[in-house]
Amino acid sequence: MTFCLTLVLPALALLGPLPPPAESGAAREAHLPACLVSLGDDVQVPALESGPLVEVLVKEGDFIQSKALLARIDDEQAQLQRFAAERELRAALAQAEDDISIRFAQASQEVSAAELQRSLDINRRAGQQTVSEAEINRQRLEKHRAELQIDRSRLEQRVALLTAEIKEAEVKASEASMRRRRILAPLDGMVADVYRRNGEWVNAGDPVLRLVRMDTLRVEGFVDAARHNPADVAGRPVRVFFTMAGGRRVELPGQIVFVSPEVQAGNKHRVRAEVRNRHEQGQWLLRPGMSVEMTVACAAGQ
Repeated sequence: MTFCLTLVLPALALLGPLPPPAESGAAREAHLPACLVSLGDDVQVPALESGPLVEVLVKEGDFIQSKALLARIDDEQAQLQRFAAERELRAALAQAEDDISIRFAQASQEVSAAELQRSLDINRRAGQQTVSEAEINRQRLEKHRAELQIDRSRLEQRVALLTAEIKEAEVKASEASMRRRRILAPLDGMVADVYRRNGEWVNAGDPVLRLVRMDTLRVEGFVDAARHNPADVAGRPVRVFFTMAGGRRVELPGQIVFVSPEVQAGNKHRVRAEVRNRHEQGQWLLRPGMSVEMTVACAAGQ
């Protein structure tokens, strides 16, 4: 036995110190025992225009999809403005497309030019002033007037086209005004509060209802900075655990979306995860204000 130890111990010394044992899976997880659940999106949905509410289409507890119509402000005046602007646009387009005045001016110019040329030819063939100089000057004036009338008719057509563009902008403005009187959901969520009812007057900027997002919630907790660096937990998957009434244990998945750059009292990093909520029997399992446990799967090799 003494002989064997004499041979083995020097060999082990040559290999150097043994590596530490591999870290267990549990040791690579950060456990956060007391985390707070809060809303990710909590929106006071405002009126964008002033006027009386003619419809409130939702009530507290309703689940709403993004862009759904929530309420409507009276838009009768905006509709009348659009009606008038559309008619004025049609009139301006008709005038812009009408080239009758241009064609008439061109025809008049051709006649005036022909008359002038005929008078000049008569005098040239006769070798004398058969057509008086006054008549020649009058015909030249008529020709010049016809040429100017062509330019004027073209200018009027361009002005009519610009007027049509202005009227088109007025139509779009009235349509935008009508859209602004339709209060739409900015996100998927649940109606938490309705502040105004049918017939009530609202001013632009007044909150009409409150919409909260329940399918994704925030869970915040603190990670021990002595055990885990920010890079260990940033962007890592998490599991959230809580116990419901009756002792049922629930687990929900999520992901770390924020690690505070500051170290809090007690040498802790504040972290925030977004957790996918679950809907059962008409109710959400995870609710704002709950205290839950969370484990973070830290980056491998950290």
